[in-house]
Amino acid sequence: MKNLWGFFLISSMALLLTVTAIAQDEEIYTEFSYGTVTAVDETRNEITVSEYDWDSDSEISVTYLLDPEATMNTIASIKEIMPGSYIDIEYIIDEKGKRIAKSVSIYESEPEMGE
Repeated sequence: MKNLWGFFLISSMALLLTVTAIAQDEEIYTEFSYGTVTAVDETRNEITVSEYDWDSDSEISVTYLLDPEATMNTIASIKEIMPGSYIDIEYIIDEKGKRIAKSVSIYESEPEMGE
């Protein structure tokens, strides 16, 4: 009977270690992007950014949901984000494929040379 309990205990521990190892493989990675803000939707807490897509070699429009606990590096809230501003974003992609902004830095556009 002791051998059966020992086998059960060792099997349970092995299963627990396997599940823990699998769970650690599902880490969420932070990605980075930058571009020009084209739209701000305060009611949905979303910002749309025109950014360069290296895969398609073209400008694309990408929408980010601003995490309520996002770090705002150069602004106090989404109300200060204006279309035309340059933005740096750290984000994650959730299980539904939505981009969730975790950190935002806004830079006002600089005047063109000769203006």
